[in-house]
Amino acid sequence: MLLLAALLIFPKHANATCPFVTSNVQVSHTAVPQPGIVITWLPDIANLGVTKYDIVLELTITTPHRFDTIHSGIQPSRFIPYTALCNGEYLLYIITICPDGTRSVPSAPVNLSIISDKACYLGTTICPGVTIDATSIDIMSGSKKITIPCDQTKYTLKPELKVVGGSIVDYVVKPIPFSPPYPLTDGDDIPLTEDDAYSGVTYLPFRFCFYENVYNQLLMGPNGFLSFNTQYANQHCGYILTSYSTNLPIPNFGMPNYDWRNAIYGVFEDIDPRKAKSLGVGSFKWGIRGNAPCRVFVNSYFDIPLFSHNELKQSYQIVLYEGTNIIDVYVQKRNLPTSWNGRRGIIGVQNKDGTKATCAPGRNITDLWSTKGPNGRNQPEAWRFVPVTQDKRYTMTWTDMNGKVLGTGDSITVDCRNFVRNKIIANLEVEPCSGGKSIYRDTVILGFDKAEQVEYDTICQTEPYKKKGWDIPPQYIVGDYEFFRSASGLVDNFCGCDTVYTLRLRVNKRPTTDTAVIACLGDTVWLGNKFSVGRGFLLDTIKNGNKCDSIVVMNVQRYPSTSAALQNVPEICADAGSFVLGFAKTLGDIIPSQYKIDFDAAAEAAGFVDQSGTFDTTTYNLTVLMPAKIYPDTYCADISFVDTTYNCEGSAFKLCFDVYYPDTIMQQKWGDVIALKNKHYNGGFEIAGIQWYKDIDGIPTPIVGQTKGTLQTGVVKGSSYRVEITRPDGTKMLSCPLLIKDGKPSRPVIVVSDNIISIFLSRGKSIVNLWTISGILLKTSQPNTPSYEMSVPERDGTYLLEVISEDGTREVKPVVVNRSR
Repeated sequence: MLLLAALLIFPKHANATCPFVTSNVQVSHTAVPQPGIVITWLPDIANLGVTKYDIVLELTITTPHRFDTIHSGIQPSRFIPYTALCNGEYLLYIITICPDGTRSVPSAPVNLSIISDKACYLGTTICPGVTIDATSIDIMSGSKKITIPCDQTKYTLKPELKVVGGSIVDYVVKPIPFSPPYPLTDGDDIPLTEDDAYSGVTYLPFRFCFYENVYNQLLMGPNGFLSFNTQYANQHCGYILTSYSTNLPIPNFGMPNYDWRNAIYGVFEDIDPRKAKSLGVGSFKWGIRGNAPCRVFVNSYFDIPLFSHNELKQSYQIVLYEGTNIIDVYVQKRNLPTSWNGRRGIIGVQNKDGTKATCAPGRNITDLWSTKGPNGRNQPEAWRFVPVTQDKRYTMTWTDMNGKVLGTGDSITVDCRNFVRNKIIANLEVEPCSGGKSIYRDTVILGFDKAEQVEYDTICQTEPYKKKGWDIPPQYIVGDYEFFRSASGLVDNFCGCDTVYTLRLRVNKRPTTDTAVIACLGDTVWLGNKFSVGRGFLLDTIKNGNKCDSIVVMNVQRYPSTSAALQNVPEICADAGSFVLGFAKTLGDIIPSQYKIDFDAAAEAAGFVDQSGTFDTTTYNLTVLMPAKIYPDTYCADISFVDTTYNCEGSAFKLCFDVYYPDTIMQQKWGDVIALKNKHYNGGFEIAGIQWYKDIDGIPTPIVGQTKGTLQTGVVKGSSYRVEITRPDGTKMLSCPLLIKDGKPSRPVIVVSDNIISIFLSRGKSIVNLWTISGILLKTSQPNTPSYEMSVPERDGTYLLEVISEDGTREVKPVVVNRSR
């Protein structure tokens, strides 16, 4: 709700924040001029002479997050090579820098993943403790601060616990970004006198829990692993990883002189650190970094050759964290050997008895792997092994700044109606696996406070302001304005905390130029550096001297503004010569006047020919020509309409249609009999099966039991009948309908089909005789039904069938029997 609009003249540069926020930030990958990323964005449409931008890259794997700023020029794009970025996950922002030096709030963030050989080397560690996630810092006390929204009466605090105590029984492994805390070349050299020999005992300044045991000393192995079996100091260690070794994959019980239990495998493989030293190509180092209680042990292998393969160098780092007992493995580079040692390398941990182990996925004895990606680029990786405790041994107590206990448990819920603004302290008391007790604390100021927020922005004349909850009508007078609103209408709610928002809005004069353009659908229309492929408005800005850009508005219209829909596909008979498609307009005035029909390969092979021409825009009908002789089947074509006036494409259709057998393959032989012609009389169509149909309410419906060459069951005049023919290849296709005409033949009808003689008699009694050509009577009958059937003789030859009607009419027809045909 708008509460006040008062004219206020700001002093020059009085606005604390540049109001022009960029949008549509995008990142695209490119290979020109070198592998890297291209970042683009859209400036605020109302910006006032913006001269430059800042690109902010927030590296999210650090706590607190690390920010890198890249200064950009006036162009809303920037190329950044991969070599300028270290490996990790980023959030990308664009910040506008106004001419007066003020900076805008960041744009909406964009996630960015960088895979690079360049590590960030953050020098960070993982400290045990309790962490409350807060939204801001209190300026007076420096404590974390959470301000609760006015419409929220309760708030729950649930901190992150980074240590819970108890004995370690197992580990969970997960991938993490490749960002080792220290360079792989950092630390003290590890002296070696021979290949495949443990170092001397290295003492840790802190107690480290590994499975069920606690250690303060360890051995560094030359083959990429750490061992807590200090009794093997300076002795021979194992290197065999081939499949015939009975003690692998992990977990395993070890083998004589090769005790690999109670160990952490960075990349366990047969490498030769002595060669790195003698060739001067790499290093094998260790060190203790950080301060208690957040110290780390670091063991680094950098460019260490594989045994007998000086050209294949490996680089990785093992990190142990004090307090949390977390183990990290960073693999910067691993080359796959050609055959030695089964080409294997293990990343994992194994307990003292060889009964428990956890491997990184795809990194056990049966896995062949390297850091070389599918595109040939090296892709570093990292893995984190997080302890799983058997019994969590900790208590959480919540107190105020005076020590008063407010509650216990992993979380606390505060109600504004009985809570006074104060500090809340999370007190975590832990019994760590290393013994003793540890207390960790985190403090936050939590209050249901009245908040004030001032925002700055700029608009031009005649435009409303609708951002961030504001709804301000258009302003027509140039000047500076101040508006107020409250989250609850300036009426105190029951928590007593109304947030008051102030908007200081500058209204500038901005002339507008209108233009229009007509283009075809799909064509690209440009206005300055902006473009459109659809309908609507394009906006561009022209810099001028009144600190409000002139706006050019282009109304993009598209032709054709019509579209059509296919209404129906008629029933198509093979002897029709053509058929008509009906269309209807669905948008616009008329359908585009030119058409084109493109038949597919099967239709063209059957004789269809592509068509084009002028479309009848009066009836919306399109006549499709057919071949003079066409085989009944399903055919397809693409139909499109174009508008030659604007040379634009129009509607397009994919049409598939069935061509039926013509009705001429059937013949009405008698008033209630229809016969199907054989291939000698039906145009050469092969017939393997028959099913008769009758059209009922316009729908072809099969007649049960009628599967012979004749239909004899009460054909009704005025009705339509069809036949479905099954071809020798199994394809089925209907015929067009045969309409039964009025009137009946006065003479008997004789049909020979499938070695059956069918006789359709006139009304009354008849005599049927079958004679040989030499005059011998073979069979005689006096049927008492209108139709009669008899089998043809067994012997091939020519016979005479005689039918004598009751009125003395005599009908004779030759019957040729050829069973071998």
